[in-house]
Parts: sequence; structure tokens; C-alpha cells
Amino acid sequence: MPSFDEEFSVQLHSIFKDLRREWVAQKEGRTYGKLAEHCGVSRQRCSQWATGTDNRQPPWGAVLLLCQELNYEVIVKPKGARLRKKQTSAAS
Repeated sequence: MPSFDEEFSVQLHSIFKDLRREWVAQKEGRTYGKLAEHCGVSRQRCSQWATGTDNRQPPWGAVLLLCQELNYEVIVKPKGARLRKKQTSAAS
């Protein structure tokens, strides 16, 4: 019988890949290399986080950092996780 961790595996690499693409596209001059520096890792490690190579997953801290900067949130449900743009509320 598979363990809970095996049954419920959030594919953080696909979430990180989307955030990485958004981060680079958001401002001129941003590159994947600059994102790696921003996250404090090598370009290779940052790439592995995005592709899942060698079963490497980005740490939640890196995902949440980019979510905060890009105004996204991670929605986690039993069948997986996805990104959603945060809703802005109008000031009353």
C-alpha cells in the first residue's frame, strides 16, 4: 500500500516553472540566471527545480517567495496543487 506521501505528491516543479516564466517576463532584463541568484542557488539547480530533473523539487520557500512577489497563491487540494492570481479587494 502506498504511503500518504507517495499518493499525494504536489508537483512543485511545474508550479515553480510557471512562476519562473512569469518572473522573467514581468520586467525587462530579467533572466533565468538572475532568478537563480535571487533564489540563492546555481542556474543548474534553478533549472532542475523547474524541470524536476533528478527528482529535485524546489523548496516551498522559493515557491512562496515568487508567489508573494508576483501576487499569486498556491491552491492545494487532494488531487494536486495549482497557481491562482490573488484577488485584489477594493478599499471601502
